[in-house]
Amino acid sequence: DRMIRGVRGIATRAKEMGGKFEGLTVRRVRYLANEAKLIEPVQVAGSERLYRVGDVRRAHIELLEAQQQQDIA
Repeated sequence: DRMIRGVRGIATRAKEMGGKFEGLTVRRVRYLANEAKLIEPVQVAGSERLYRVGDVRRAHIELLEAQQQQDIA
């Protein structure tokens, strides 16, 4: 959870994990950061923003659960 990766690295890891993380794509990570404002980069390397993998996974799951609750209501 404390690993630090760029958006591509996070998306690759999520694809390997499968299950509820399968939808954690590059586009989704960028959405979580730029639109939903749920994650902040912990480091910037050149033009690449780096995020804690655990923070991104938690934000992804929280948003999925919130969307599922809206679908039910």
